[in-house]
Amino acid sequence: MSKYLFFMLFYILVSFSHETGLPEGLPRLKVLMFVSEENHHRTETAFTMAKSLLSSGHEVFIVLEGPSVRLAQREYKGKVPYEKTLSEIVRLGGRVYVCPYWGGKLGVKSLREGIEWANPQVIFPELADTRTKVMVW
Repeated sequence: MSKYLFFMLFYILVSFSHETGLPEGLPRLKVLMFVSEENHHRTETAFTMAKSLLSSGHEVFIVLEGPSVRLAQREYKGKVPYEKTLSEIVRLGGRVYVCPYWGGKLGVKSLREGIEWANPQVIFPELADTRTKVMVW
């Protein structure tokens, strides 16, 4: 199955399950999302999908890297609404991590409540778990 077809089917499943609840017998998903853009349609799609997955009872981990790390800083001054969406994702039980390399490079000093600095002890076990689905935005 091509990657494109897989993601389209995955997106349809997530959209459907958000509206109606998970069909009986479907496993709880564990999704690790890498988001690298600060102000981009892919960021919005990733965060929308994360909220939908969480609302449906799935487990979501988001790793912010590249310019997207700015969204996690406490004093974010951007013009996009994604920082509020991140707070909602945390409130729904999502785990949000920030790449320390990019945070340092872009001057991120303090993080919003509920958002943590990424570290290998947390991220690598999730990557190694055979149940984890990885998405890169």
